Amino acid sequence: MATTVESPRVDIGALSGELRIETRCWLTNALVESPTFLALSEQDKVELTAHLAEALVDLDLAFARTLYTLEEDGVTTWGLTRDHEYLIVGKVAGDA
Repeated sequence: MATTVESPRVDIGALSGELRIETRCWLTNALVESPTFLALSEQDKVELTAHLAEALVDLDLAFARTLYTLEEDGVTTWGLTRDHEYLIVGKVAGDA
């Protein structure tokens, strides 16, 4: 009896998005529970939180870029957003 072995597959879009969400939650919780953060003025808290949020805007792109390199190891990937595909691959499949 022959057996079929499927190659590994990764949904880059879903995984990178979930990693971004989990990382943002983890960092936000660590920040707001920090004694240093609690000692800041309200204005400083707002500015620091805004800076953190801005710094994490493209975190899922960074994760997606890293996950895309799995194709070099024979892992099938899919799920890139059009923007991420353009930024990582340089073109969007199906576009002229």
